Amino acid sequence: MALQIVIIGAGITGLSSAIALKKYLPDPKPIITIVETRSAPSTIGGAVNLTPKALRYLDHLGVLEVLHAEGAGAECRAIELFDLYTGSKTADLDFRGRDGDGIGKTGSKKYFAMRVMRKELQRALLKVMGEQEGCELLFGKDVVDIEESTDGVRVGFKGGQSIHGDVLLGCDGIHSCVRSLLIDKDRKPTYTKIATSMAVSNVRRENQLRWDATALISSRRGSFMASYFEKSRKQQYIAVVLETEEVNSREGWKVKGADQAEVKRQILERFDNKAIPELRQLVEDAGDWTLYPVYKLPHGGRWTAPGGRCILLGDAAHAVLVVDIPIEGA
Repeated sequence: MALQIVIIGAGITGLSSAIALKKYLPDPKPIITIVETRSAPSTIGGAVNLTPKALRYLDHLGVLEVLHAEGAGAECRAIELFDLYTGSKTADLDFRGRDGDGIGKTGSKKYFAMRVMRKELQRALLKVMGEQEGCELLFGKDVVDIEESTDGVRVGFKGGQSIHGDVLLGCDGIHSCVRSLLIDKDRKPTYTKIATSMAVSNVRRENQLRWDATALISSRRGSFMASYFEKSRKQQYIAVVLETEEVNSREGWKVKGADQAEVKRQILERFDNKAIPELRQLVEDAGDWTLYPVYKLPHGGRWTAPGGRCILLGDAAHAVLVVDIPIEGA
């Protein structure tokens, strides 16, 4: 009899897990149900950097082929690190490999990195998942109860309906309901007072960028990242990490009206420097800023339920603070 698998969360982790389980588990292939609280695929999030290892995994899953066919993303051979105050490059995070032709096993494919919008990656994952038999995706389902037993797992929804499975994967992010309802109720995420401000900006012809694909500019008051994310190389995705006392939505919110000007003012106050004048044009021409609050989980905790039928993956399990901003005057 085929294994019945329930996955909570239709983000990158949940969709990747579903495709991998379908591809690599032996026959009979599992029956997979993915449950998503939103009514449609999420478009929250900016441009992610897919490392050579990530691209190799996506290639195995058949997702990289879809990304290439759709013309998504921009190749990144190195992330170049710059000092804001001198404008000089301090280092490379290099994806070119020893021979300059990428990273991978000898005699097999090699890969550089790729910067791609999260929604494009999710669209490619959804396409590949949709080609798998025995995969169902349920949108608009609020999980209110999860019970694990020796016979399986029951997931209860708002309104009284429920589904059953042999195994449950919690791929529902930092605010995981699987963690809070079943696996680790006392391990709660906390806001770091740090948020990422994200936007897309056109690159003017006269604005000669000193980086090839992606730049990371560090300063005493935060970090500024700018990167191509589409093949025409006419736009840059920019993300700025700033201390932010309060963000009204735990998932991020789009800045409107006068707040746009205030966000730009704060960023320019920190990063407008004659040593790297390109940054001013990118900030001034950017629009539709989105603030994405950064949460973290305490170290330790459980990743699996007592009966071993439920497991947390991705941010639901191990999200930690990955940025460090010195506080002025400290």
